[in-house]
Amino acid sequence: MPDKSNLAQLFTDNYWLTIVTLIKAGVPWELISTMTDKDMGLLLGTLQAITDYEQEVQNRESHRMQGT
Repeated sequence: MPDKSNLAQLFTDNYWLTIVTLIKAGVPWELISTMTDKDMGLLLGTLQAITDYEQEVQNRESHRMQGT
C-alpha cells in the first residue's frame, strides 16, 4: 500500500492527466471547470469508446483493402 504522500500525489497526477486529456480532446476549460468527477469519468469513457470504434472501422477498412 502506498504511503499517504504517494497516494495524494497519485490523485493529483490523475486529476491533471484527466484535465489535459479533456483539453486535448477539445473540451473547453469553461466546461471542464464546472464538471464533477463523475461527469469527467463519463466523458472520458465516451471519448474512449469513440476512439475504439474509429479504430475498429479503420482496421476493418484496412483488412478489406488488403483482401482486394
